[in-house]
Amino acid sequence: MNTNEILNIERNGIKYHVKSVIFADLEEFINAHPGYRPLSFDYEKQVAYVSSEIDNHRTLQVDFTCRMCCKSHSLNVIPYDYVVMRKQERKTVQECFPYMNREERESLISGMCPDCQRKIFSANYD
Repeated sequence: MNTNEILNIERNGIKYHVKSVIFADLEEFINAHPGYRPLSFDYEKQVAYVSSEIDNHRTLQVDFTCRMCCKSHSLNVIPYDYVVMRKQERKTVQECFPYMNREERESLISGMCPDCQRKIFSANYD
C-alpha cells in the first residue's frame, strides 16, 4: 500500500491533517484504518487525501448540469459515502445518502435539478 507524508488541507474553513493514498489502494487503506475517510481527490495524480479527523460533514461538492434546464447545480455529500459506497461498492443512493432528501438523491440518479423534477413529476408533489 502506497501512502505518503502527512499534509495539511483546509476545506470549508476547517484544517485537516491528511495522508495521500493512491486510488488503487484506497479501499484497502479504508478497510485497514476504519477511522479514516476521504476528504478530497486529485484525479490527475490518482490520489485520495484521507483523514481521521473528518466527522460526518458534507465536505465533498458534487457538481452537475441539469439534463433538462442545463443549469449548473451542486450537492454536498460526505466524501466516503460518495466515493467508496456509491462509486466503488455500487450501493443504492438510499443506502449511501440517508441524510439527503428525495430530491437530492434523485438529482444524483437522474441528473435533474429539484425544480425540473417538480415540473416533470408534478403528481408526486401534490
